[in-house]
Amino acid sequence: MKKKMFHFPTDIDECASSPCGSNGDCVDGVDSYTCTCHPGYSGTNCDNDIDECASLPCGSNGDCVDGVDSYTCNCHPGYNGTTCENNIDECASSPCGSNGDCVDGVDSYTCNCHPGYNGTNCDNNIDECASSPCGSNGDCVDGVESYNCNCHPGYNGTNCDNNIDDCASSPCGSNGDCVDGVDSYICNCYQGYNGTNCDNNIDECASSPCGSNGDCVDGVDSYTCNCHPGYNGTNCDNNIDECASSPCGSNGDCVDGVESYNCNCHPGYNGTNCDNNIDDCASSPCGSNGDCVDGVDSYICNCHPGYNGTNCDKNIDECASSPCGSNGDCVDGVDSYTCNCHPGYNGTNCDNNIDECASSPCGSNGDCVDGVDSYICNCYQGYNGTNCDNNIDECASLPCGSNGDCVDGVDSYSCTCHPGFTGSKCGEGEDSHNMCRFFSY
Repeated sequence: MKKKMFHFPTDIDECASSPCGSNGDCVDGVDSYTCTCHPGYSGTNCDNDIDECASLPCGSNGDCVDGVDSYTCNCHPGYNGTTCENNIDECASSPCGSNGDCVDGVDSYTCNCHPGYNGTNCDNNIDECASSPCGSNGDCVDGVESYNCNCHPGYNGTNCDNNIDDCASSPCGSNGDCVDGVDSYICNCYQGYNGTNCDNNIDECASSPCGSNGDCVDGVDSYTCNCHPGYNGTNCDNNIDECASSPCGSNGDCVDGVESYNCNCHPGYNGTNCDNNIDDCASSPCGSNGDCVDGVDSYICNCHPGYNGTNCDKNIDECASSPCGSNGDCVDGVDSYTCNCHPGYNGTNCDNNIDECASSPCGSNGDCVDGVDSYICNCYQGYNGTNCDNNIDECASLPCGSNGDCVDGVDSYSCTCHPGFTGSKCGEGEDSHNMCRFFSY
C-alpha cells in the first residue's frame, strides 16, 4: 500500500532583499515586512532622511544644516550658541579700555570716548598741543583734555605770551639792586651777598616741580619730592601702575586706579585677585545619578550606569532598541530590561520559538509540524483527529453491505461473507457460479 505525499508551502523571507537598506531593521511577516527605522529616518522603507531643520531651530540668526537625527547651526556674524540664540558681547574683552564706555552691537561695538580721547578704541590721547598754544615762548605739555605751557625763561602766562619783568619779583631782595634785562636781570649785590639773586641759597622748590602729587623738600642746588601714595618718579608725575605685577593673573582683567586696582574676573572665577575657581558642582547639578567634575565656569557629569543627559537626569530606555523584537513586551529598568514573552516564545529576548512538537503530541500515527504556540498533526492514512489518535472506521460506510460482516483495519477493512456470498465485498452469490457451470456444458 502506497502512502500519499504532502507538500507544505514555505514562508518567503521578504527581508532577504534588504528593503529597509542600512537605515532600518527589517522584520519579516507573511507576504509582508515592516521596517523599524533608525533615528533620523522615516518612510515605509526608511529611505526618507527626516529634516531636523524644518522647525527652524536656528531662527533668523543662523543657517541650519540638516544631518541624520541632528542639525548644525552656522551662526551669522555676531551670534553663537547651539541655536544661535546668543548675541555675542563684543564689549566683553573691554576693547575701549578705561578711556571710553563700550556699547555692544551685533558683530560690532562702539566706544563712547571720555573727554580727551578719541579713536575707534579710545586709545588715542588727543594732542591739545597740536595747535601750538604756547607759541615759541614755551614748551607745551599735553594732558588729558588739557595742556600746560612750560614757559621759557623770561615769559609767563597761560600761553607764555607775557614778557616777565624779571625785577618785578624783587629777585635780588634787599641784598642787591636789580637791573632788568630781556629775559634776564642782574643783581648788583651788596657786600656780603653773592649769587644771582644775592641770596646765595637758591630754592629749587620755588617752581613746584613736584606739582600736586608730592611735597617738595629744598636742598642745596637740588630738591626731593616726597610723593603722595599712588605716585612715583622724580617729580611725582607718574601714576604707579598697580596692575604691572599682574595681580589678577590670567583669570581676570586688571583696571588700574590711584594706589589701587580692580580685578574684573573672567567667568568661573571670583575673589579679590580672581584666584578662586568657583565650584560649579556645589549645587549638586548631577544629583544622585552621576559624579560631578568641576571645570572653569562649567562642570561635567559622569553618569552612573543606566543614566545619561547633561545632568544625568534621564533614565536610559534600554527598550529603545527593541531587544524583545515582536515576540515579547519590553519592560525598562535601570541599566537593564525584562522581556515578557508572547505565547509560543521564550528566552532572554523572546527569540526562541518553543517547539510544541517536542512532546510528540501526534504519537506514531502522524508527523508533527511546529507553529507559534501551536502545532499541526499531518496524520498517516487510516488516522485522523487533532493528535491522529483516532483510527478511521472504514466499515462505517458498510462496504460489505448486508451480505457479510465488516472487520475494520488500519486504512483498510475485510468482509466475512455470509453463507452463499463471496467476493471482496460479498457481492457475488454462489448460485451464479453454478449457473455458469451449467451453461458451460
